[in-house]
Amino acid sequence: MSYRLLAAVSVYWFGLSMLLDGLTALYLPHELLARADGRGSATLLGLITFGGIFLGMAAQPLAGTLSDRGWADRRALMTAGGGLAVLGLLLMGIGGGLALLAGYLLAIVAANVGQAGQQALVPDRVPHTWRGRAAGVKGLLDVAGASASFVLLAALLGAGQRTGALVLLAACLLGTLAAALALLPRDAAPHAQAPARIPVLFGRILAARFLFLLGIYMVGRFLVLFVADRLGLGADAAAAQAGLVLAMLALLSAVASIPAGWAADRFGRRATMVGGAAVGATGIALLAIAGDAAGILLFGGLMAIGSSAFGAGSWALLTDVTPGSDAGRLMGIANVATAGAAGVAGLAGPMIDTANAIRPGAGFVALLALSAVCALAGGRLSLGLGVDERRQLDAA
Repeated sequence: MSYRLLAAVSVYWFGLSMLLDGLTALYLPHELLARADGRGSATLLGLITFGGIFLGMAAQPLAGTLSDRGWADRRALMTAGGGLAVLGLLLMGIGGGLALLAGYLLAIVAANVGQAGQQALVPDRVPHTWRGRAAGVKGLLDVAGASASFVLLAALLGAGQRTGALVLLAACLLGTLAAALALLPRDAAPHAQAPARIPVLFGRILAARFLFLLGIYMVGRFLVLFVADRLGLGADAAAAQAGLVLAMLALLSAVASIPAGWAADRFGRRATMVGGAAVGATGIALLAIAGDAAGILLFGGLMAIGSSAFGAGSWALLTDVTPGSDAGRLMGIANVATAGAAGVAGLAGPMIDTANAIRPGAGFVALLALSAVCALAGGRLSLGLGVDERRQLDAA
């Protein structure tokens, strides 16, 4: 196994994460909060992000299928996705309401097309004994991209530099795409697949991943609004403060990703998933009592560590059960759990607004309670797999 190859199949995650997390967690909430003056912003944010993520979720398996069938190779999907995403950012920079919406939707769909080519590289090229570590490196670059996005976008948006924020996202996306294309060997053959396969587990893994990520994404989706409410901040100050918190949590998650990937290879995928779910749910629940930025950071740190562990174990397990000949399509379908959770997370917006109208702050307490239950349910579903099935796949 080449470390260059490990970098090649991972580096584009940095740019994709900067784009997807930066737009959804900071840029779009900031724009809506500034335009709507806080009135109904959670509902509007939830509906727009649900639409974008749903479209991206539908596009990804289609793009992956085209790649599997030889109509477009992995590099072509990665390149097309990057180029179209930059076009979407350009539309967002125009500034009108319709341009903002159209640009956001195009950028999200395009990023999913690029991801369809990117994520199929691991089943294509990486041996099973390295897939936990590949998942750890993926997690490292994924959250490192998010961390960089949160820090830099928070600073730019806090200073009113909206165009600069979009230019930064475009530059990082194209830069990591170029690095991935340069590092990926053109003549490397797909890695031989392990003989053991348990297709029924694919659906179970997706269900567990969906539930856990739903809990995590509901917190992340409304964190800017939560910080604004809990700390009494305006739009710019809330974006800056939430961006700093998100960056610190992402950095912590990045540091935890490498040992989490090693643990998935050493101790098994399921043990890593269950432990991560327990720690993550605990952190989410404790956020309800956080009264300042330090408390949000402390309890959010537990959520971040748990997310790294669950993510490494579940991603490695998905690549274990995915044959390279169908990797684009199946990993695209697997994204239903990830993108589906992100999309459904936005639908908590009306619940937040309704509960807050009854009692100020109650909507965010309800959000955190629901998020913790979802994360625990994901861990419970992972634990419920049969012993024989668990041993067979953990040894794969």
